[in-house]
Amino acid sequence: MRKLGSLSIRLPIVALAGIAIVLVDYLYDLGIWPSNDETYVLGNCIAISACIIAFYRGGVYAPVFWFTLAAGYVILSPLFSYSLGYSWYSIAARQYQTMSAMSIPTLEGALAVFMLAMSMSALPISARAGVGEPQFRSRFGPRTNCFWLLYACAGVLFFAWLAEPGPIIGMVDLAESRSNRFAGTRFAGGAWALFSVLSVYFYLGITSNAAGKALTLTMRVIFYLSIAASLTWLILHARRSETLGFMLYLYCVLKPPKKKVTSELKVRRLPLPDFINRQTIALGLIVLLFAAIGYFRTTLTWQFEKTDYVQAPGAVANNFLGYVTAFDIAHHSGFGIYPGQTYVNQIQDLPPQFMGLPQAPDAYDILSTKVNLIGGEYWLMEPVMNFGGLGIAMFAILISWLATCAIHAMRRAFFKDGAIHSYLQGGIFIALMFRTLWYGPSAETNGAIEAVLAGGGLYFLWVLGRAAGFGRRVPIPRGSEMLQH
Repeated sequence: MRKLGSLSIRLPIVALAGIAIVLVDYLYDLGIWPSNDETYVLGNCIAISACIIAFYRGGVYAPVFWFTLAAGYVILSPLFSYSLGYSWYSIAARQYQTMSAMSIPTLEGALAVFMLAMSMSALPISARAGVGEPQFRSRFGPRTNCFWLLYACAGVLFFAWLAEPGPIIGMVDLAESRSNRFAGTRFAGGAWALFSVLSVYFYLGITSNAAGKALTLTMRVIFYLSIAASLTWLILHARRSETLGFMLYLYCVLKPPKKKVTSELKVRRLPLPDFINRQTIALGLIVLLFAAIGYFRTTLTWQFEKTDYVQAPGAVANNFLGYVTAFDIAHHSGFGIYPGQTYVNQIQDLPPQFMGLPQAPDAYDILSTKVNLIGGEYWLMEPVMNFGGLGIAMFAILISWLATCAIHAMRRAFFKDGAIHSYLQGGIFIALMFRTLWYGPSAETNGAIEAVLAGGGLYFLWVLGRAAGFGRRVPIPRGSEMLQH
């Protein structure tokens, strides 16, 4: 697995996987590549291999593992239903839940997941250094960090409330919850991620400075209370994608530092992986809670009680079904849209709907006019609708490149002299990974625009402060070992 760290080895493999996607897509259109059980099994094997490779490349604290797992889990979700003996994995569009319909999109989607696992940077984004490693370097002093942390925490709470003021989960079913959903959910979700990622930066700045024990403890309590309150509110309203991505972001950034290994112990013990800790247990419990919401919110009953179908934990098979449906329609009858139309619509929809501006239909709206589905917009659904198999390969490369840029931007902000606006863009991209991979890049687009505006403003204030004699220079550590692959 160490050889996979070399770009000279990985890039040719990624190129071959991209070519394979386009080739399979072309041969399928010609009727040469069969749509059968063997193709479906091959796709699942590739998806499983991609998740294993991503784990060995980066470990459990690296974004490459979570990006790959989030994308691969959707591909593998039908296996959960079939392994339990159920005939279907979703209540909707059962004509697309057959091997002939699933096999080719499964194979192409698995190859895209494999491209993510191989091409993304395997660097971690932990800001808590271990023994002998560079420490987090704040661009601001203790008082400035405290002021902006209070401001960010207020923003976290406000936009959590703004994102989902509809009925609480368990009180109404999914259809009624959607009918009551606030018109600016996409805007508010991106803004919540923005202030959440921003609060982490100033929290790290306070804990790394000599701000005084009492002040540090106070700010620590405020930070965790605001995060816990906003997460609880969003979970109660079934807003899972942003919250799950941000929890994984916290998990990676606040990774416990490695302790110095000593040889004083005379009794030899079996070493345990460093991720077996309270942090991992808490994350696992939260993921189980999210999975339960995925079951319960659709019909207010446990889907295990159904006799013919059951969803994988989290109900992500609906996302997979949306992708398979879009794949079949694009290859047979088409959507009647020009290439890239859904992305143009996303740009038009950047202003929140509560401003009274008309909203263009997104990819799911266009798809639902042809097939009645119940939600989910897998990350490859729009590329298939707009550009076919070539879109899958190109979008996988784009996501991988953006994720790698995000990782490097965050590491520069943590350990060197990276600007806060680049940190915000990188942090939001990683925190919204599930929103992007499970529901399309709409909220990610909003979050990126908001990061440019907010980060640019903060950078401008920092420059003015430096010109006025406030603040201090950021020492740059020697060497570039922390930015190496």
